[in-house]
Amino acid sequence: MRDGPSLWIMMGNKAGRRVPARLISRVIITGNVKLDTGVITLFTENGKPVIFLNRKGDILATAFGMSNPNWRIKERQTVLFTNNVYRPRVIDWITARRRNNQLQLLKDLSCKELNLLRRKGLREKDFKRIIATYLPEDENPVHVIKGTVTGLIHELITDNLIASELDLHIGVLHRRYNSGLVRDLSYIIETEAIRQTIQFFKLKRWEFYLDYVEGEWLLNAGGMKSIAVRFENQKKEIEEIIDNLVDDIFQLMRELTI
Repeated sequence: MRDGPSLWIMMGNKAGRRVPARLISRVIITGNVKLDTGVITLFTENGKPVIFLNRKGDILATAFGMSNPNWRIKERQTVLFTNNVYRPRVIDWITARRRNNQLQLLKDLSCKELNLLRRKGLREKDFKRIIATYLPEDENPVHVIKGTVTGLIHELITDNLIASELDLHIGVLHRRYNSGLVRDLSYIIETEAIRQTIQFFKLKRWEFYLDYVEGEWLLNAGGMKSIAVRFENQKKEIEEIIDNLVDDIFQLMRELTI
C-alpha cells in the first residue's frame, strides 16, 4: 500500500517494510498481487509505467501517467511513420535491424549454418527453424517464458520512450495498435527475449519453475524469480540496444524535409 512517497510492503507473516518509490526503477505485476490504486498512481506520477502480466506470459495491460506531448516531436514522428514517402524507409530500417539482431544471436549460438545464411540471405523461416532446435517441442511452456521476458522488455522500452518524449502509440508495423511504437521496437529486439528463453530451458529440471494446471503451463514464483534475476543481469545490454534504436528514430526525424 501507499505510504506518502513510499510503499509499505507486507508479505505473509513477515514484518512490513517501507521502500521509497524513487528507489524503484521498474514495476511488473504478475499473478494475484493485492495493492491499492494509490500504489499504481504513485508509480505513474513518478514516470514509471506499470506492466501487468498473467502467469501464461501474456501482457494484459500497461498503466502510465498522463503528460502533455511535445507537439514538435509528435508532428515529425507522425510524418515519418505515416507518410507514404518516408514510411517505407522506416520499414526497411526495422527489417535491417531485426535481421542484424537475428544474425548476432545465431553467431552467439555458434550456428553452423551462419556463413551460408549470410551469403544466401537470412529468411524468417530459416531463423525460426534453427531456433526451434534449442527449445522444447511443446510450444506452451515456450510461450510462457518468452512472453514473460517480452513483458519485461516492454517495460524498458515504454520507460525509455516516455523519457524521450516520443509517442508510444504512433508505430509503423503496429500503427493501429495501442503502444504501437513499443510493439515495433519489441519486434526488432525479439531476439533478446528468445536468447533468455533459450537460457531458461538450459536449466536442469526447468519444469520445476512451471505449474501444469488443467492442461496448460503457468509460471510459478520460483520461475518468475529465475527470469527476473537473469533479466536484471542482462538489463544494461538491452537498455543500450533500446537507446540506439531511439537514437536512430531521432536521426530519421532530423532527415525529414519538413
